[in-house]
Amino acid sequence: MARGTVEVVREKTGFSYLTETDAEGFYVVVVHLQDGDLLDALRVTAGRATIRIQARFNPLNSRSNRGTRVDFTGSSAVERQEIFDATVNFTEMFGVPLTIYLLALAFAGSGDQSWLAFAALVPLLVAADGVDRRRAGILGLLSGLIFWLATIPWVAQTMMRYGDVPWLLAGVVLLALSGYLALYTAAFCWLLGRTAPRSSAAYVTVAASLWVALEFLRTYLF
Repeated sequence: MARGTVEVVREKTGFSYLTETDAEGFYVVVVHLQDGDLLDALRVTAGRATIRIQARFNPLNSRSNRGTRVDFTGSSAVERQEIFDATVNFTEMFGVPLTIYLLALAFAGSGDQSWLAFAALVPLLVAADGVDRRRAGILGLLSGLIFWLATIPWVAQTMMRYGDVPWLLAGVVLLALSGYLALYTAAFCWLLGRTAPRSSAAYVTVAASLWVALEFLRTYLF
């Protein structure tokens, strides 16, 4: 619904929140709710369509995004809370590729800009912040897999050139090795999401400690 008006009304208070959709029909309504407003009824209206939803969130989790998504098509409306995080977390679209790029530049042989290592993980941390542990782990796994595939292709090249290994088998070995190495980045994001330090100082301390510990572990396990 392009260039339309969307209204959200809190049934308990009667407060009304208005916004307009953009040219592509996208809209955002911010409703200020407290922990005690869990399960409060909200009425969402756009054009001829109206839907009644409830405020559902975990009051004990202050880090994850709290919200839902309502799609309007003609006179019908449907709530799709399960994809809310993917809708609003634009940082995932840029954080993962940017971390991969910066890590590749910092890596010896592919960029040699070692100073970038101090900031390379920041986009990934921003992308993983506020999502559940499972999604954070997936973001870490994806980042690590692409990074290692991009920086150690010589593994496959060496096997093919000096070991006469078929290119398909060499590619499988490279993929398996990259996947194994990516598990450490996945574990880093998953564990950081599980600990979820509240203060900035604690977050930085825990993140740095986890990264160093996993790097130490990887050094001796592989």
